Amino acid sequence: MANDFAAAIVAALEAGGTAVQNVSVLPEESDAAAEKKLLATKTERGVLVTIRDWKTDTYVNTKLIYDVVLRVFDSTGKERAKTGVRGEDNLGGSNFNPPAHARKAVPPAFREKLKTLFNNPKIVAILK
Repeated sequence: MANDFAAAIVAALEAGGTAVQNVSVLPEESDAAAEKKLLATKTERGVLVTIRDWKTDTYVNTKLIYDVVLRVFDSTGKERAKTGVRGEDNLGGSNFNPPAHARKAVPPAFREKLKTLFNNPKIVAILK
């Protein structure tokens, strides 16, 4: 899941003309270790996305359960901005084929959550 998030973020930023360097962090690594890896890139701005929860539950309807935090750091490691999305969304369903509905409903919800994170005015301002 983290790789999917990273790939989508990298693709979106590169499409907007931003040079991006992806830094992988293992799930068992602490926030401090992730911040240290980010600082080691020596970039002007570093974006750290922490996925605390991301899952779907489908019986007839599909529910998306999420808790994602985005933080932006400067080159010294100081946190410059922070935002997050957290909740449970009903993505609708299908009595006939619930899994097919989930496969169609989750990707747009995923994109919407990323847009919400990156379009936060504090994040936009600090990434300019």
